[in-house]
Amino acid sequence: ILIYTIGFGNDPVTDPVIQNLLKTCAQDRTSPTVYRYYLAPDDATLRSIFQNIGGQLSTLRLIQ
Repeated sequence: ILIYTIGFGNDPVTDPVIQNLLKTCAQDRTSPTVYRYYLAPDDATLRSIFQNIGGQLSTLRLIQ
């Protein structure tokens, strides 16, 4: 399961407790130094992040 987290707005960007929580939730369990955590201080950055995540998801294959 891939979990992505996004801190949006100024508060998540500046609060280290929130940053750590979001980063920990998005940590890749098979590669502990990889995080799927993003910071989006504004709408334009948020759109860019969603496009990036969408591109990553489009390369996944579902198997049964």
